[in-house]
Amino acid sequence: MYPDSFSPNPVEVTALFRGKSSSSIRHDVMVWLNDNLVGRTRDGLCSQPGVWCGQDSGRVSNVGVSTIQNLSLRHGTNVLEVQLPTKPLVGTDIALLNWFSVTYDRKYRAFHNQIKFHMPSIVFRPGINLFQFEVDGFTDPNIHLYKKGVSKIVGFNLDFGGDPDKQIFKITFQDNVLSPDVEYMAVTEGQKKKPLRVELDEPFDPDRPNLTLKDPSNSADYLIITHRSFYNTALRYRDYRRSQGLNVELVSTQDIYDEFNYGIKSPLAIKKFIQYVYQNWDRSHRLKYVLLLGDANLNYKTTSTTQGDFVPTFFYQTFKFGAAPTDLPYALVSGADQLPDIAIGRLPVQTNSDIQIALEKLQEYEQTPPKDQWRNQALFISGNDAGTFEDGKRSKPLFRVQNGRVLGYELPRSVSAFRLNTIKDSRLDFDPNFGGTTDLIEHFDDGLFYVNFMGHGGGAIWADVNLFNLSDVDRLNNKGHYPFVTSMTCFTGAFENPGNPGLAHKLVLAKDKGAIGVLASSGLGWAYNDFAVLWAVNQFLFVPGIHVGDAINIGKIQYFLTRHYYVNDTLRTVPSPSLTDEMIHQYNLIGDPYLQLISPDDTLSITVDNPNPQPGDTLQVNITAPFGGGEGYVELADRRNQIVNRIPLFTSGSSTTLPLPVPLDFPEGTGVVRAYLSDGTRDASGYVNLGVNFATLAEVTTIPQSPTALDSVFIRIRATDAEGIRKVFLFKQNVWDTIFTKEVSPGVYQTATPFPPLNKLGRVYYSIYIENNRGNTSIFRNRYYQVTDTRPDLLIFPGSLHFTGKEGVQLSLTAGNLGGTGVQQALIHFYQDTSNYNHRTPFATAQVDLQPGDSLTVQVDFPLPLTETSYLIYAEIDPLRQVSDFNRQNNVVFARLFPEFFNVTPELGSTLTGSRSDTIHLSVGAIYFPPAAVTGKTAIQVRVKNVEAPRQQKGLTPVPLLSPGQNHAVEVTLLNPDVQLVQPFMVELQLNRSLLQSLNIDIQQVKLYRKTRNSRAWLFTSAQLDPAEDKLRAFVYEPGLFAPFLSSDATAPKIELTVDGRPIKQSAQVSSKPTMFVVVEDESGLDIRKDQIQLFIDDQPVPEDKMFIPDSVQSSDVLGIRLTPELDKGSHDMEVRVQDVNGNVSRKNYSLLVSDVFDVHVFGAYPNPFRDQTIFSYFVSPDVLDEFEIRIYTISGRLIRRITEDANTINQPFGARASGYNELIWDGLDENGVEVANGVYFALIRARFRDQVKEQIIKVAKLK
Repeated sequence: MYPDSFSPNPVEVTALFRGKSSSSIRHDVMVWLNDNLVGRTRDGLCSQPGVWCGQDSGRVSNVGVSTIQNLSLRHGTNVLEVQLPTKPLVGTDIALLNWFSVTYDRKYRAFHNQIKFHMPSIVFRPGINLFQFEVDGFTDPNIHLYKKGVSKIVGFNLDFGGDPDKQIFKITFQDNVLSPDVEYMAVTEGQKKKPLRVELDEPFDPDRPNLTLKDPSNSADYLIITHRSFYNTALRYRDYRRSQGLNVELVSTQDIYDEFNYGIKSPLAIKKFIQYVYQNWDRSHRLKYVLLLGDANLNYKTTSTTQGDFVPTFFYQTFKFGAAPTDLPYALVSGADQLPDIAIGRLPVQTNSDIQIALEKLQEYEQTPPKDQWRNQALFISGNDAGTFEDGKRSKPLFRVQNGRVLGYELPRSVSAFRLNTIKDSRLDFDPNFGGTTDLIEHFDDGLFYVNFMGHGGGAIWADVNLFNLSDVDRLNNKGHYPFVTSMTCFTGAFENPGNPGLAHKLVLAKDKGAIGVLASSGLGWAYNDFAVLWAVNQFLFVPGIHVGDAINIGKIQYFLTRHYYVNDTLRTVPSPSLTDEMIHQYNLIGDPYLQLISPDDTLSITVDNPNPQPGDTLQVNITAPFGGGEGYVELADRRNQIVNRIPLFTSGSSTTLPLPVPLDFPEGTGVVRAYLSDGTRDASGYVNLGVNFATLAEVTTIPQSPTALDSVFIRIRATDAEGIRKVFLFKQNVWDTIFTKEVSPGVYQTATPFPPLNKLGRVYYSIYIENNRGNTSIFRNRYYQVTDTRPDLLIFPGSLHFTGKEGVQLSLTAGNLGGTGVQQALIHFYQDTSNYNHRTPFATAQVDLQPGDSLTVQVDFPLPLTETSYLIYAEIDPLRQVSDFNRQNNVVFARLFPEFFNVTPELGSTLTGSRSDTIHLSVGAIYFPPAAVTGKTAIQVRVKNVEAPRQQKGLTPVPLLSPGQNHAVEVTLLNPDVQLVQPFMVELQLNRSLLQSLNIDIQQVKLYRKTRNSRAWLFTSAQLDPAEDKLRAFVYEPGLFAPFLSSDATAPKIELTVDGRPIKQSAQVSSKPTMFVVVEDESGLDIRKDQIQLFIDDQPVPEDKMFIPDSVQSSDVLGIRLTPELDKGSHDMEVRVQDVNGNVSRKNYSLLVSDVFDVHVFGAYPNPFRDQTIFSYFVSPDVLDEFEIRIYTISGRLIRRITEDANTINQPFGARASGYNELIWDGLDENGVEVANGVYFALIRARFRDQVKEQIIKVAKLK
């Protein structure tokens, strides 16, 4: 807009990209502005520094080296073009445009009666702060002028700008400008935005209108958060949970936004509210469970009433895939860690009827579940592992091995386990576990209480052999028999795209069918890490009485902290430990966290006449039930827990005996006889172990029976074997020494030495080995005993003692109770230095209430002067020993703390003593807040931090302050969000002239930079050099990170457009409802402020509900923008405008054509010739095809393959028939799955739309 053609400053452009293609491909990108070359990515090998390859970010920028003049720009439309000029030798160069920026000098002239402006970029008389501004171009004399963040300016001069007859107005004013960051805005009254509506803020609870969400008298152990449109229906859900004795509160998202974020929608506001509830509401009902009742949407600006962002979620930047939705941050309410403190679940409802469906299924599950055998049956599904083996051993197909471990060692022995393998066991003539979709549906309909899937998947499908998708859910007929599902694969737990629900979403919200809850991933699956998560969670999921949300939390914590698991008493480390953080984020519970898995009511007593039978024998099985007659089943399972014989069971009394044949081919080893019985109102299950030529385990007990934290524990084992037992020994997890036993009575063995006290609550895992006189050893793994204690165990968590503050400087720590009894008003003392600790002379005290398993952040004011360089602080809980704490070794912590928190008040400014104004001196400079700089009392945090040279900000070189090779910055943070900065504060960096001279750095060229809060990029900040003291001094209005740099960057940002997955250079044919991604990239960093990101179609801004721009980014050099415009038939011009942190502006224009004529434009096949596979790309218009296929013919005309879909299109709503850009893969195989020979082939592409058919033939060559 109105470029200043007389400005000598060049136009600086930066475009930032993110690579999408593989790591071996170097991205070659050129950027042009109005036919002027901005720059090109660096040539070279991927191993060389600065060469952009793979999925890293890259940029093109001319900052500091630009030769583009303002004369090249024009008011209105300018064209920024991004080109990929070369094609790589292998593969396809795909680079996603994150952002671009164009920085230029513009005239002080309003556009559409508004303008934002700063001081001139060129000041001919440095040191002069008084400027006169003349701004013209207004067509309305009713003009308002503001100094952003400070005040409204009145008394400016209003005059005609040019010819009075044209009614163009001009304003003139003078002001002292201390920094180029100072921004002004002039706008006419008619251009001011006005609220769409004004709503009355109703109380969050109509029954208690005087309460607010911040009232500490509120209480809840179970919290429901929902959208306002669901509130009335959600009341039924609340009332149901209240009827079960829970203290439940229902809160709408808008009430949360109103009280915690000034009415502005944000997931951060919801997290802040949950954290407030956890820490401040009535602690007699400590918050434990949160149900998010509403779907989320990656387009947080959507206004849809059926596909809304009803309860927003967070997004975690995962490896390879990118952003995945996660609700875990809502559970992180205590401490600065990634360990969940409360149980979170989500029901992604989109309508009120969805809530009713979920509630009816829950009530049926919890109140009136059918009492039949589904309650004792589980299914383990293994996907396609024909080419995937554990440890590379072909005898260990990965998914089958993983499922075998879970059902063998973690599933309760009394539960019947079925297998469904999508790959046939080639060693067997008949594989009873091999099956497909029909078998899976039959299993569901027969009844299961638990289902696990290990394999390959997509958002809406268990993808192996197209096993199970959304339409298959509709085929289920399992009303009342709702299993809990663990889906350990990719994307099935995604819930951020309401138009394309994930499989978990569909299963949970399907009416009268499906599942009661699902644990599933919203991101990319990782085979070994998926299993490690499952292994950890399932150690607790089947514990009677545990709530699903608690089991998942404990499992996640164990997975995250240990990063290993035991298999066959062997410690296995989780590969790629860097993935653990994203794994606990992307695995979300779709369901109610308070849910408890269903199980039989009672236990059957089962005995057999011979626990050590031989194949061909018939066992006499005696079953005694705690009720009268009933029906069920008795079954025999082998050492792999494979069911080999099941017979119906009918009883007329409480006890019965029946024969159970042992098949002649029953394998040697341990086995189990299990039974289930129901009389229609009660049910029970049980089991007894068997051993064929192996010893069997009859009973395991601990001495004492219920160990406490301070107990030593003996394990007593009763075992049987017809040939006699030679020895019994144990292995304890993580302890490699053999634990021997001695026979204390016939067939009863006890550990010779006890397990030592655990000194905490938890589980102790071990395995039992029983060797018989034949030399065969029976192994019973994953046994454990539970350590409980009714006494409290108060502690202060190590490493938690630190300085903090909000309105003033405080000390903070995390106290907890790991015991079994709560404590009221536990005392905590704080001491300075060892002498005061020894004499028990505290300078501060606190009191806390701690329930069992509780943890709490404790903060106290720090009353001592902040004049020392360090403080030795002790903290002790229960110093007077008033609590019967069973472990006092964790009651005291101490730390040497270095003050980096200070006090600022309106009266004194920054102060160290509370009685005078003080400058805060640092090793590399100083900070000073003058009086009246802030509107209220606040703590500030001031730190000297080591910083690295910006890797992605081209042309910025850090300047050392203390010694060569060490780069430092000063970070200033205001900690009271209710306080505003109304006057600038001083930031002063002490430069070392002799050090700079030794490094050949001109001290006059050193500039001050500040890092932004959102993008984390370094931004130039105006500062003055004091030549007498070599101090770089600035007065700034915004806190941040401040460091000295040398700047030579003059490279512009990069921009790239992808439409429906297809990179667009300048023009393209598109569908009427395309999905577009604009990726901008800049090595120097991006200015991600929303007002600096402008997208236009046909000179009109893209509507906010059709555009998604992240409000924060992981990396400051890349920004992705998603657009979903609705385009009329015809031609359209699209323009993208962005800028980088150095003010370099980039613009790019695209020409888009929406056709209204049926056509299939075939772009070709690539690569061609190909080795293993080739991709056919084509464009469909104007709508979804009725039919589409590609026929492959030999050169002699023989048809060898028809292709209608592939692994990518099969998961799409319309597959290969979709309108717009498509790709379809030929894998080089014929119809029989045989690889074709080298040679030339003809591909006939055939499409039918209504009564029209189009065909096109292209040649492809196989060369391998």
